[in-house]
This record gives sequence, structure tokens and C-alpha cells, in this order.
Amino acid sequence: LAGTTVRVVQAAEAAATLDLTAAPSSASLELMPNGALLTLTADKVYAVWLPHKRGDLVAALLLPPNGLHPGAWVPDEVLIPRVWGAEHASRTQLNTLIHRTRISLGEAGLNGPAILERAPGGGATRFRLSPHAVTSVA
Repeated sequence: LAGTTVRVVQAAEAAATLDLTAAPSSASLELMPNGALLTLTADKVYAVWLPHKRGDLVAALLLPPNGLHPGAWVPDEVLIPRVWGAEHASRTQLNTLIHRTRISLGEAGLNGPAILERAPGGGATRFRLSPHAVTSVA
């Protein structure tokens, strides 16, 4: 275009992402005053630093209320109060938080959208885990 040539090539040091044909077999979240450290075991061990609200989101998904198990779909109306407490938040704020958390996972070499899933059409979120995954939140 106007004498400009664009060539697209794959970077030599492209970050590999986790292939989630097998979901994480363990997830451990260590809550700290200014965020949380998430450690996942899948094909190898991944460590991800999550700022405060992102850590709260993952904690709410790994320890879901109302008899739900880790890895289950957690409805937005249950998830929002768990993450924001007495503060009120909108579905847009939840979607923004999910997006930012996926980015944090991606920066650690994980496939954020495949791990932190939104239900088709929205309305619920889950942290994808293998059926017999071991989880802990401390």
C-alpha cells in the first residue's frame, strides 16, 4: 500500500500456552493483603500473581457457595456479592474483571479464556478443572 510492505511472521520466542485438552489437576490460591498467588498444575506447574479483585474472583470460583463444587458454573447473582461484598457491581464490571483475570493467566503462559470460562450467553462463570482436581484457598 503506497510503497509499504507488511510481512507477518511468527515471533521466534512466542509464549506457549497451556493446551487444555486436560484441565488443571490442582489449583492452590494463597490470599495476601495486596493480591493472591495462584499455583496451577497441568502439564507443568504454573504460578500467577493476581491483584486483589482478581484473586477474590478466583477464590470465589474455587470455593463456590451454596453447595457448588470447584469447577461448577457460578451464577452472576451469586458471584458478584462474593467478589465485591457490600459494594454493588454490575455485570459489566464482572465481565471486565474476568477479562483482566484472563489476561493475567495469559501472561503466565496459560490459556485464560479456556480456564476462566463464561457460560454460553453469559450469566455464569467457572474455573475449569479436571473432574478430580485438588483445590485449596488459604
